[in-house]
Amino acid sequence: MRLPNGQGRHWLRDGLVVAEIALALVLVTGGSLMIRTIRNLSRVSVGFDSRQILTLHLSMPPASLLTGDSNGATICIVTHDPRYVSYADRSIHLFDGRVVDESAKQR
Repeated sequence: MRLPNGQGRHWLRDGLVVAEIALALVLVTGGSLMIRTIRNLSRVSVGFDSRQILTLHLSMPPASLLTGDSNGATICIVTHDPRYVSYADRSIHLFDGRVVDESAKQR
């Protein structure tokens, strides 16, 4: 559509500028909400004192657990899965950071 004085394409350019400004507002708002959410998540209590905790990931073939071939090494596994207790010589059950039960297999 051609209007006098070259006004035909201004509506398209004006529409694109409005869309660009709207997209910029959405991105700024989304970014600020994400930053606020991350800041709030960093303040949430994890439910335990994490200052003196040691975590590790230990990869071992399952056969070494089944045969008992540990080569004189002590292996400590922290898990919530009760199936692994049958492989252990000793198990310690904790609740709220305190020992509530301790058992050892008879050799």
